[in-house]
Amino acid sequence: MGVPSLHIYTDLSPPQRLPHKKSWTITIGNFDGVHLGHRYLLSQAKKRSDALAVITFRNHPLTVLKNITIPSLASLDHKLLLLKRAHVNLTFALEFSYQLASLTAKEFLTEIKRCISFDRLVLGEGAVFGKNRDGTETEVKKIAKELNFHVEYVPKFCFGGEPISSRRIRDKIVQGELSEASLLLGRRYSLFVPCSPHISLSGFCLPPAGSYLVSINGQKERIDLETSPPQLTLTKRWNSSKSLIEIIF
Repeated sequence: MGVPSLHIYTDLSPPQRLPHKKSWTITIGNFDGVHLGHRYLLSQAKKRSDALAVITFRNHPLTVLKNITIPSLASLDHKLLLLKRAHVNLTFALEFSYQLASLTAKEFLTEIKRCISFDRLVLGEGAVFGKNRDGTETEVKKIAKELNFHVEYVPKFCFGGEPISSRRIRDKIVQGELSEASLLLGRRYSLFVPCSPHISLSGFCLPPAGSYLVSINGQKERIDLETSPPQLTLTKRWNSSKSLIEIIF
């Protein structure tokens, strides 16, 4: 099966050319890194309907809710590519703002329903959203009856007896445990970055400073990684036809 095209929207304005599908299933989340736990959730949602839409965010919600910086496991471009590979059909990549944070769960779902007439909402076990975290499982099930859609919660995907989470993966990466991080991601950890001899890595989750043998566009390369400031230096100049290269640890 080939990878389907991914339709991308950046706000909750009703799309003028929404791909025609009989029945949409949606899910909501940050999906940082699109790790094995995320992909399990997406696969379960895809089983409910061939038309799957993801509501995600361009920035981490905690940057607004708690004014803290969360190192990213993937750039937005990288996340969208990983969602496409997971056979997502449509993505709303929203800017998480104070305005969005002020919406109750019912208001948020009503806005989504106005944009895409979904029949089913699939969420991960324990997922909570909305102003003051009012979108609990009990409340969302009430909203589902009012707005006429079905909701279900998928159990967390575990590895080594513990649920896989983006936080768990970040902890492994900053400790230099890249092999364990890769097991949780379901792929080797990688960064999509601009093609340049000196690359700023501000905002990314990084392993400890040092020299690493990585793969860049399929070729082995030795890089020197610095964390203060976060940047890396390539030992040779890359002539890439694309503006971004993938550095695989």
